[in-house]
Amino acid sequence: LVLARPDMKAVLVGSVVPRIPRGALMAATGLVGATIMPHNLYLHSALVLEKLPQQRDARTLQLYSRYHLIDALVALNAAVLVNTGILIMAAAAFWSSNQVVLTLEKAHELLRNTAPKVAGIDLAPILFGVALVAAGQGSTLACTMAGQFVMEGFAGWTIPALARRLATRLLALIPALAVVLLMGN
Repeated sequence: LVLARPDMKAVLVGSVVPRIPRGALMAATGLVGATIMPHNLYLHSALVLEKLPQQRDARTLQLYSRYHLIDALVALNAAVLVNTGILIMAAAAFWSSNQVVLTLEKAHELLRNTAPKVAGIDLAPILFGVALVAAGQGSTLACTMAGQFVMEGFAGWTIPALARRLATRLLALIPALAVVLLMGN
C-alpha cells in the first residue's frame, strides 16, 4: 500500500462520502459482498456455539459473549482493513494510470517494476501472486467450514469431523482443479 502511494485525501473523502460512478453498481455490489463476507459470520457463529462453556450461569455466559463479541469484531474488522487496503492499492496502481485491468495476467504485468527489486527479483508480481493464493485458501477454508456447519444444522448430518472436512474440501477443490487442468496454462 505504501509503495502504491495512494492519494490519501481522496481515500479519506471516499471513506466519508462514497460515490458510485455511472455503470459501476454491479462491481460495487460485488465488492460490498466480498468485504462483508457473510460466510465468515456463519462460520464464526458456529464456532462460538461449539465452544459454549459447560457452566452456563448468567455471569459466565455474559463474559463468554463479551469475549466472543470482541473476537468477532477484531476478526471481521481485520478482514475489512485487508480488503480495503487491496482496493486502495489497486486504485492507486491501476486506476490512477488509466489502465483497464480485466485479467490477472494484466494486473501481474502492470505490477512489474512498481516496487524495488531485491537481488534482481521483481517482488511486486510475486507478492501479488502469493497474496492471491493466500486469499483463495482462506476463502476456501472459511466457506467449506461454514458449509459444513450449515449442512449439519439443516440436514442434521452427524458425519465424523475428519470425514466431513475431507469430503467438503475435496468437493471445493475438484471444480477448481478441473478448470485449471482444462483451461489453465
